[in-house]
Amino acid sequence: MAKAMRAKPTNMLVWILIGLLVLGLAGFGIGGFSSSVQAIGSVGDEEITVDDYLQALQSEINAFARFTGQRITPSEAITFGLQQRALQTLAFQAALDNEAAEVGISVGDQVVLDEIMRLPQFGGLDGNFNRDAYEFYLERNGLTAAEFDSAVRGARTRELLQLAVGGGIAPSGAFVDTLTDYTLTQRDLSWFRVGTDMLDGPAPVATDAELRDYHTENPAEFTTPEQRHVTYAWITPDMLADPESVTEQRLLELYESRAETYSQAERRDVDRLVFADRSAAESAKLRLEAGELSFDELLADLGIQLADIELGPVTRAELTAAAGDVVFSEEEFEIVGPAASALGPALFRINAILDAQLTSLDDVRAALAGEISEEDARVRISDHISEYEDLLAAGATIEELASETDMVRESMAFDSESSDGIAAYSGFRTAVLETAEGDFPTILELADGGLFAFRLDRISPPELQPFDTVQEQVREAWDEWQLGIRLAAKADELAAELMRGTELELLDVVPQQALGIDRRNSVREAPPGLVAAGFSGAVGDAIAFGEGVDRGVLLIENENPPDLETADVRAFIESVEQRYRAGAGSDAVGLFGEALQNQYGLVLDQTVLNAVHAQLN
Repeated sequence: MAKAMRAKPTNMLVWILIGLLVLGLAGFGIGGFSSSVQAIGSVGDEEITVDDYLQALQSEINAFARFTGQRITPSEAITFGLQQRALQTLAFQAALDNEAAEVGISVGDQVVLDEIMRLPQFGGLDGNFNRDAYEFYLERNGLTAAEFDSAVRGARTRELLQLAVGGGIAPSGAFVDTLTDYTLTQRDLSWFRVGTDMLDGPAPVATDAELRDYHTENPAEFTTPEQRHVTYAWITPDMLADPESVTEQRLLELYESRAETYSQAERRDVDRLVFADRSAAESAKLRLEAGELSFDELLADLGIQLADIELGPVTRAELTAAAGDVVFSEEEFEIVGPAASALGPALFRINAILDAQLTSLDDVRAALAGEISEEDARVRISDHISEYEDLLAAGATIEELASETDMVRESMAFDSESSDGIAAYSGFRTAVLETAEGDFPTILELADGGLFAFRLDRISPPELQPFDTVQEQVREAWDEWQLGIRLAAKADELAAELMRGTELELLDVVPQQALGIDRRNSVREAPPGLVAAGFSGAVGDAIAFGEGVDRGVLLIENENPPDLETADVRAFIESVEQRYRAGAGSDAVGLFGEALQNQYGLVLDQTVLNAVHAQLN
């Protein structure tokens, strides 16, 4: 219950205002409740009305749709348990309203007026409050001004109560310091991977008894996954596409529509350095030509970053006439100008010359013909959907569907690892996994415009394969397991040797560096667990780490505590404090709401709830 209660105070007001849009509920079958009963329950003296419940349930339905992309009916929402979330929210609000009434807390009229004046749905074209919009809203939702004012006042009062209970809870300095030090302390590590060339002696050879024991003790490695045996009919644009049938006229039209793609003017990758006047640009050019400084040094002198002057690849037409003349007249990578640019006199550095490109129709004929023919095939498939659906509706089997249409019949033993053919389509995989034996086939779409229908013939449960069938797989798995054991032992041996004082250079390894890492980092090229291992000991410790056959040894070289004066550390501390205040405040408000419900008593009339739910079905 506390989870539902921990909504931010600002969301409370939004909820109550949106919830009052009763007309919007009719589209989902949630309208007025035709009964003399007005309440489904109460907390103390504060009633929870039927209309409040219907609005809260619709709010949960809308939130579910936004999260999943799936629209559900009110009866489906009840099946999913969304009514419990709605009831929790309403009970929490009623508890706060009752407490506010008991202690005499309420916001003033001016606060309510200011809130209404700020609501965007009441804004006119000039952005100010529009009374006509306000009155239309009230009329449309069957509300009086007093009722709407009361809703706004209640929402703001609850917000005030929550702020009083949960606001201002700050973390202790010790908490922040400890978390900051733990998270942001950096270490310098040296590490190396332990390879098979470091192992002593030949690899052990497994006996038949050892292999059989391994097979018995590791059944998951040799158990086939559940298999779903399906028979399906499918058709894709690729099956129907006929590039040879595409006319020359259609090819030419598509080619000409992409003229900019197939015909590109010469481009040059340039940097543009703009000066206040031409004399300053000429002076800088002379210094560059005399070798007094490089272009990058010139940028540094001017306090300009390279990213600020990069134009990237440009055509002559994208520059001014003067700039285009100097940039496109040179054939070398050099600095040219000064020339007038859109921003003033400028020097241009030519970084690359990209020759003009002309792709002829013959060069792309095959690709364009394939594209056109596949689009034609998609249209053809779309035009025949109703035919396929009618056949299935009339009782046609998958075999008959394939024989009477262009669809192709195939079958497969599908499992979670299947990815060939039609199993490469996520839509097919999802449909097969969600279907039960006996379900009636339907026409479903594929991502590329294709269609399919299938029948689930049977399901084979997971099965442990006999040892004799998978003996070679068992041997390979045993060999890898033993190799992992030997590498781990070697890593432990080398770490112990370093701890005894042996210099890293004497181990005949080439160490790598991981400098300035903290607990948030990862080192992809290293065996797994390097960062965790690097913070598991003290400076000077050597530690073996890794998993399976990927093992390594690290040496903790140095440790640097976080610098509290840097912007990054200050931002981290601020983030910690904000998250703590939000989390602790939310927890406090949630517990406060629960305590109020226990104090005043939450009463729900299940009979009325059942009647409401019956009307929604």
